[in-house]
This record gives sequence, structure tokens and C-alpha cells, in this order.
Amino acid sequence: MFLRNYYLKLLWFITCLLTFSVTFAQYDYYYGNGKKIPLLLSPNKVNIKFTPGMTLGDIYNFILSDDALNPALGPYPLMDDFIILYVLPGNDIKTLIQRLRNRPKVEMANPGYLTTDSMALMVTDRFVVQFYEWVPRSTIDSLNALHGAIIIDSLSPEVPNLFLLKLTGDIDKDVLVTANQYYEEPTTDYSHPDFIAIICMEFCDYIPGDLDGDSSITVSDIVYLINYLFKFGPPPFPFSEIADANCNGRISLTDIVYLINYLVREGPKPEKCFQYSKFIRRSGLSF
Repeated sequence: MFLRNYYLKLLWFITCLLTFSVTFAQYDYYYGNGKKIPLLLSPNKVNIKFTPGMTLGDIYNFILSDDALNPALGPYPLMDDFIILYVLPGNDIKTLIQRLRNRPKVEMANPGYLTTDSMALMVTDRFVVQFYEWVPRSTIDSLNALHGAIIIDSLSPEVPNLFLLKLTGDIDKDVLVTANQYYEEPTTDYSHPDFIAIICMEFCDYIPGDLDGDSSITVSDIVYLINYLFKFGPPPFPFSEIADANCNGRISLTDIVYLINYLVREGPKPEKCFQYSKFIRRSGLSF
């Protein structure tokens, strides 16, 4: 009798584990290197783009109004006006995303993702598409209109029909699904979301203005930034965002001037620009 009860309890425990693993292991995919690459849905993060005019107080009230969202963490700004919100344990992420997309004041809502090696990825409303060179612009425009996408940048003058697209949200609302649909079009060479990889959620150990990672701010950092901006040199170390010396949200000639003023004319020292203690960076084409 003892053994029977023991095995029944063991079977119940295993069943619970299997149920939990099935619930947790929700996944999507994207195309990379000609194949489907799985992405696990993060169980505790989503990212949202609100309509213009939402204050920080409005966002906190939004979090408090949904039982699935964790008011003790976040919100954290991402890129392109997206904000990371934390999810309480035990919630179905896809159900939550559908609910968030239907709420007023929400332009876009996406899950967070995890690669198979546990790198945290976020998507926004943007994706990269390479159409074949022979595809006319009228065909590209028709496909974009079908999905509610607009071209916001031609990424390379040397590569025809390579575009950064943005979903308006009027038709399609899931950039990962849309990017996959573009990939499957016969007119498309490849397509993938404009991934953002989360590197650390606290201030990383770095010195603002130290672009080459040698723990000091010198003339070599100015040379490094010039090469990066104008000579296709390597990005600043460890993340390109630390080159924003004047904290205006862009990396440009004004940051070079800022560093020169600091080193030569006793101008203000570069400071950490990130209000919410976190670093992010845009990823490459695939992982």
C-alpha cells in the first residue's frame, strides 16, 4: 500500500512537471540562414508602444489595471518608444498579448523572446526586408499596403531593394509574424525582425566617453568615434550607445565636439544617459 501511494504521488508530480513545461515552452520562430529558428516566449517580459501623450503616471496606472502585470518592476524604456513591462508568474503570454493589443492607448504589444542559449530578445514595430533586385517598386508597395507597412529607410545604396519597414498597426500587429510572411513571399530574399538584444538590466560597468574600453577618456577615443562615424570603423566598446556623449539620443558629430571640449577646453564630462539603469543594443541579422 505504501509503495502504491508513493508511485501515485510520483506520477502526479511528474504530470505536474510536464504540464508546467508545456505551459512554459510556448515558442515562435523567425527565419535565419534559410531555416526556422525557434524563439521561446519569455515568461516574464512583454514590450508595449503606447499612443503619444501617455505619462509615466498613466503607464503605472495601466500596469495596475491588469492583474497579469507586475507593478513592482519596471517600466523600462526600450527603443523606438517601446517600453518593457514585467509579467507575474503563471500567466499565458499569448493570451496577455492579445488582451493588451485590444486595449485603448496601446499601439503595439509584443512578447519578449529567449533564444535557445537564453539571450533575451525584443522586437518593436520594425523589420528588415531584402527584395530580389528584379522586383519592381510597385510590387513592393502593394505588398506593404497589404500588411500596413511603410518604408522608413533604404539601408544601403549598394544593395537595391533592402529596406527597413515599420508596421503602422492599421492591419498587421505582430511584427514577427509579418516578417515571416514576407520571408515566405517569392519576391523576397530574406526578412527578419529588427531584433534588440538585452545585455544587462542594471548599469553596466563602463566609463562614459571611453569608447575603446581602456578605462580612460583620451584622444584615442575621439579618433575611435571618428572612425566609427565616418570610416566604417568598429562600434564603441562595449555598446555603441555609450558614444552618445551629450545624451541627446543620437551619435553624431556633436558627440565628437563634446569629447574635444572635455579633453581640451575643460568642458563638462560625459555622463551616463540612461535614466532606467539598463543597456540594450540592436542585434545582428541572426543568432
